Amino acid sequence: MIGCAPDEQPSQALDAVESWSPAPVREGNLRIATFNIRNFPSVSLLDPTQPVDATPPISYLRDTDRTALLAVLETLSFDVLAVQEILDAEALGALIEELGAKQNKRYAWAFSENAAGNPQHIGLIVDSDKLSLEDVREHTEIDVSGTLRPGLSARITSEGGIDFSVMVLHLASGDSGGRVELRAAQARQAASIVAAQRLERMDDDYLVLGDLNTAKEEAEYPVLDEAFASGESALTRQEHADPCTSYWIKRSTNPLVRPSTIDHVYAASLTERDVDVPIESGTHCAEYLCQAFESRDALSGRSFYSVSDHCPVYFEVADEDRD
Repeated sequence: MIGCAPDEQPSQALDAVESWSPAPVREGNLRIATFNIRNFPSVSLLDPTQPVDATPPISYLRDTDRTALLAVLETLSFDVLAVQEILDAEALGALIEELGAKQNKRYAWAFSENAAGNPQHIGLIVDSDKLSLEDVREHTEIDVSGTLRPGLSARITSEGGIDFSVMVLHLASGDSGGRVELRAAQARQAASIVAAQRLERMDDDYLVLGDLNTAKEEAEYPVLDEAFASGESALTRQEHADPCTSYWIKRSTNPLVRPSTIDHVYAASLTERDVDVPIESGTHCAEYLCQAFESRDALSGRSFYSVSDHCPVYFEVADEDRD
């Protein structure tokens, strides 16, 4: 073992039980997912001065393993995908085109422009053989400090089927009380936008999803829930079936990684959501049963090492209009 503190003994780490294998999407349903793809395609893009041959932290690769990411996305079999931490939108677009060619599908996508200069973009991707991505809007008011990410909203429609609005978010990180309030301020801005768009579009169905960075987890949920529900948004947090959505590292020299729940789904109305299909976390969250494990290489760390500290979070809606 390398650098284990007394509270980080090897006995805390769990060996993977089995590979992630999600159930097939139910007939007549669509799968919606959110996935923070860790600083795609390379952490080095955040720091251009970092040498190309720099040794990565022991727990994960600096550069996204494209083959591993393609395998994750193919297994996920999504119809709508919200993404975060995209440093090169063109590079992800090229990967999605490659995914479509493998699956004999076509995809459409949109990414935030990030006028304030934050390097991490958010985006929406849809199966364009089934769905249309319309009225895409960037919401700079979500960036309440001038250094954060904006929000990205769109209208998604299916010919003869479901129609709803969606917003992708990547809220401020940090575990101090000030950061909790900062995220709440962002959530109140999002709620205001949601309320206005529900009225404008004369459709109450709305989804807000993404990396909400709830570092204090359950202690923070009431604060964020109240903020998202403010005004006329009617947004409520949807319960996860799994107790984690991502993992975090205490020190980059220690291979032990720990579970957390920071990716969430909020919904208003949307009676089309199939509540008999749980909101689940995939990849290493499923493989390690949301328990601590050691990430030393692609075998031990699985997708945490090769793709992202986050896991895709996914659920299903019926492809029909119940309004």
